Amino acid sequence: MTYQLVFRFVLCFLLFRLLPFPAGALPGTAWLADAWNFVVESAVAVTGNLIVGQAPANVRTGSSDRYFDYVRLLVQATAALLLTLVWTMHAAQTASVRQQAEDIASLYVRYTLAAKLFMYGSAKVWPIQFPPLGAFTLSQTYGESSPMRLLWTFMAYSRPYATFCGMVEIAGALLLLSNRTALVGALLLTGGLANVVMLNFCYDVPVKLDALTYLVASLFVLTPHWRRLYALLLPLSETAALDGPSARRQARKALGIISVALMLFAGLAEMLEEVLHRERNEAIAGFYTATTLPRDHDIEVLEVTSQVVYVRLASGSRMKYVIHRYDEGSGTVQLVERRDGQVLRHEMQVKFPSSDLLHVDLDGDVALLRRVPPPTFPLLTRGFHWINEAAYNR
Repeated sequence: MTYQLVFRFVLCFLLFRLLPFPAGALPGTAWLADAWNFVVESAVAVTGNLIVGQAPANVRTGSSDRYFDYVRLLVQATAALLLTLVWTMHAAQTASVRQQAEDIASLYVRYTLAAKLFMYGSAKVWPIQFPPLGAFTLSQTYGESSPMRLLWTFMAYSRPYATFCGMVEIAGALLLLSNRTALVGALLLTGGLANVVMLNFCYDVPVKLDALTYLVASLFVLTPHWRRLYALLLPLSETAALDGPSARRQARKALGIISVALMLFAGLAEMLEEVLHRERNEAIAGFYTATTLPRDHDIEVLEVTSQVVYVRLASGSRMKYVIHRYDEGSGTVQLVERRDGQVLRHEMQVKFPSSDLLHVDLDGDVALLRRVPPPTFPLLTRGFHWINEAAYNR
């Protein structure tokens, strides 16, 4: 009985954590995701008022460890507990329906985990999560870097290592899609996600709650296979009949095929949109410095990547902006700056007087900049050596 209660609570908790996906990612389902988020945010506002007398603000800052997220976690855990109690009270009267509900909910958790990790893994294989290092990052000292930036620099430096990490997540995600290989996939993802959770905690990466959720989901996927794990120590005859009736297996297989198609489509749709967004930004990517023309320059150095704009002003101030949208026709770049927990929006106008010149107007700071090769650094020029007569550790 205790096992069933824990199983149901964890299942309900994961459902509340993972929903409304894939709504919002599939075409025509944005309204469903908006409706779900409205209900959740309303419950979070009420709970926040009860706890501290103020509703937590839900401002997107790139962090999923905000005060809002912790209050939402409390709401989700409370809702999961209530649903578990109702489920348990009516379990005896509707045993067949209960089993079907458990099967469908468990499949949802498994396939959602697969879609999410497939997306995260793809973002590592294609340099989206860890883009190539730019001159501004490389010119920053270790002391100036935040712990998260240090981790991002470490991952971005080695494309093979980042690709390896991504392939582990993709492989685990694909293995989750089949009942026969789900155990191997869950074991692979559990190891990978445990490492991700440790990195997030040790380097203060603000996605700790999400990473823990995926790790719990991976462990949850392992629970139906405990007998198979135990079977490693048992004779085959004692563990041969581990699957349910044939009709039930066929129904789960059909449901699985449909779910897999939807989840992969949703994950690929999000991934494709991100790739196209980055490719559009590549049109202005480059490293620019102020020209020697006889005029004042507010901006001395400008570096544009597929994701970020780095600016150094004549005063010595350095700013970092995330590219939200680039309209090549009007030359308008919409930027987002995250400062002290706030999201500030900026607009930058760019024009190309010639192929190597860029005219910039960023919130009134203007400059005519020339595209030049970025500075070189030993970190990028050292390369790989099979034979090292002495350690190159500077």
